[in-house]
Amino acid sequence: MRSSRWSNALSILSATAALGCLAKPPTHRASAIQAAPASLSIGRPRPALATETSYEDSLPLLREPENSNAAPGPNGLLAIVKPDPRHHPRIYVVSQSTPDSLRLLIDRYGTKPRWAPIGRRVACTVWKSRARPWDLCIVGLDEPDTLYPLLNANAVRYRWSPDARYLAVSGTLEGGAASVLYLVDTHSGQSRALDTLQVYSEYEMAWSPDSHLLAVSRPTRLAPSEDVNEAEICVYDIAGQRARVNTSGGRPNRDPRWIDNTRLMFTKEERDSESRSESLVVDVTPSER
Repeated sequence: MRSSRWSNALSILSATAALGCLAKPPTHRASAIQAAPASLSIGRPRPALATETSYEDSLPLLREPENSNAAPGPNGLLAIVKPDPRHHPRIYVVSQSTPDSLRLLIDRYGTKPRWAPIGRRVACTVWKSRARPWDLCIVGLDEPDTLYPLLNANAVRYRWSPDARYLAVSGTLEGGAASVLYLVDTHSGQSRALDTLQVYSEYEMAWSPDSHLLAVSRPTRLAPSEDVNEAEICVYDIAGQRARVNTSGGRPNRDPRWIDNTRLMFTKEERDSESRSESLVVDVTPSER
């Protein structure tokens, strides 16, 4: 028998699935996200202490899932990708304690679901066309509406902010012309490009616990094999202002992760060997909130 909690979840999800993306036309908005200006001060890197760890280690909904197509959600729910009879990818919401399942988007092929850390929303990518195979979609499970916030771009990687207000998106322009870092307001659907890479690669992204700052690893040079040879660490505030961490040049600086709201840790790798690396920490101080 189904638990009462899962029955309630199914009743809500059934209403959502019945309406799905068909109740309202997709919402497209792209404009500046307004926020109070702030400046950032970043200290000199120092070796990380053994006691300094990422705050995300204890928050499963904020971590990247081990399987990109099977994302654990709240209250024992799981968003997974399974092929339909024609082998097209579909997103299903299932309970980890029962065999029940329900398809989330009835009219779209979907991949890479990511649950919001607060509330009942899922970000995913949907197939629109050959030029737009990974269109970013945000689905509210308790309301029959979806957002498609990126115009003429594909979403390759995305991270929810801890307060679920924003998505940081590493994307590519339609046709793969450039790699772009986007900031998406998930309430309004507004989006803004924060940065564009001079190389065709992906950003690594991490939100501060208070959702005010976004740290990224920004590739600047690739090897002939397209592996990252050099990358810098940058920090953005919600207003879009950027500060760069000063490190010795010619190294891949990867995997940014926040210890708390004022300490950022990252990994400095040797150019030709990931096995030779060290974890460094910098103090980050916004002048105003």
